[in-house]
Amino acid sequence: SNPAGLIILMPITNVSAWDISFDRSDLILNDYSQIYHWKRNTNITIDSKVRTEPNQLPYLIEQPGEGLCWSVNGKSYYTISELENASKQYLIRYDKK
Repeated sequence: SNPAGLIILMPITNVSAWDISFDRSDLILNDYSQIYHWKRNTNITIDSKVRTEPNQLPYLIEQPGEGLCWSVNGKSYYTISELENASKQYLIRYDKK
């Protein structure tokens, strides 16, 4: 049995992170090489929306890109890599257009 109660089969593999905007209108997901974006009509469930074709958002590929989140106001999103023994980590902000 599935403890979450829902399994969604998506055509995207190696998903490393995802986030839903505070107002629940935007969903983003990354797979180490791209960021996928769905603009959601609140009358459509999230599991229904992710079965549709996503848009791609700008992304500078990080090795490995592990973190992804929306800003509180939903006008930007952030990424961060997960580097072992790295002296510098970069939090990168992208403005949503």
